[in-house]
Amino acid sequence: MKIAERSTFLRSLDYPPNYPLYSEINKKVLGKMKDELSSSLVHEFVGLKQKMYSLKRAEMEKKTAKGVSKIIIQPQIRHTDYKETLLCRRGGLAKAKKIASHNHIVQTVVYQRSTLNPFDSKRYILQDGINTLAYGFFKI
Repeated sequence: MKIAERSTFLRSLDYPPNYPLYSEINKKVLGKMKDELSSSLVHEFVGLKQKMYSLKRAEMEKKTAKGVSKIIIQPQIRHTDYKETLLCRRGGLAKAKKIASHNHIVQTVVYQRSTLNPFDSKRYILQDGINTLAYGFFKI
């Protein structure tokens, strides 16, 4: 199936207006897929699990880690950290500060947070540590 045939599933407003797939048909429609990179090239992708991945492009990196604050992700975690987590199979920790109140006493607290984790609880990880199969697949 060609991309033009899949355009009914795409939200393509992020493309430039002169781009062949640009369309306003699926504007603000829920459930449509979005091209997060607006047709720019990806040099490297590391996916640890759902909603925990890093994309490396020529101009920037896009890093996501659900449950981890952006204050930790942006300055402390790099694309190479995602690669090390995948290849070495060990997670990472990061320190962060927050303002907390206990018994009406406000104070700044430094805490340590688990950040990247190579364990994907929703997929069966094969011996190479990179490829996965869905649970329930007949080869498992």
